Amino acid sequence: SGSGRTVVQVAELYRWSGGTKVLVVGHSVTDKGVDAATKRNRSIARANVVAQGLINLGVPREQIGLAVLGASRPRYRDAARDGQNSRVDIFIQGAKRR
Repeated sequence: SGSGRTVVQVAELYRWSGGTKVLVVGHSVTDKGVDAATKRNRSIARANVVAQGLINLGVPREQIGLAVLGASRPRYRDAARDGQNSRVDIFIQGAKRR
């Protein structure tokens, strides 16, 4: 939630920079109470929502790659900030400033 403006900014940056590919990487919490399949499914869903937002903003579907890392690469390792591990990283590949 609240990431809509970021998705708009990424789409604008993609067009401005002449990027050739956008990689959308989904992540999940490391909570031991959540099984691996659920973490993966949540990561997939999260990445798909961002990818669809980019498509809706004009980034060609064939230029978007998805990757799902689940809980394998947490940003934080303490329980207090574990919720922040649920995220999507976006990379614009092949960008050349115009």
